[in-house]
Amino acid sequence: MVPQELQELFLDLGAFKQRVDLLLGKIQAASNALSRSLLKPEMIALQNDLADVAEKLRALMESATERLREINPRWGSDRDTQIALLTNLYLKFAYLGAGRNSWTRSRSNYHCSAVYDRGTR
Repeated sequence: MVPQELQELFLDLGAFKQRVDLLLGKIQAASNALSRSLLKPEMIALQNDLADVAEKLRALMESATERLREINPRWGSDRDTQIALLTNLYLKFAYLGAGRNSWTRSRSNYHCSAVYDRGTR
């Protein structure tokens, strides 16, 4: 089960990936420099969204790491209570890792399109 606070992130990642794929298609279909230059506002918007997604991922990972640090000193004296918290953190780290991989692939695709755009001017 995906932790509640990560569900919105995955929706955002899916929407972002769709926008990247759509822009890549437009860039590849653009036949001249003018057509490509008209896509610049979309590219800038995606760059801003990319920064937002990166910040959300960083903040969620930092929060999960902090929670893990809070569990550590209590582990020896209260394992039963800490197991449930640790299980939830395990799921967060697993899904955040998957989200980060998806984000990294989208970012790589986006950067490839920016290089393509610069190289065809």
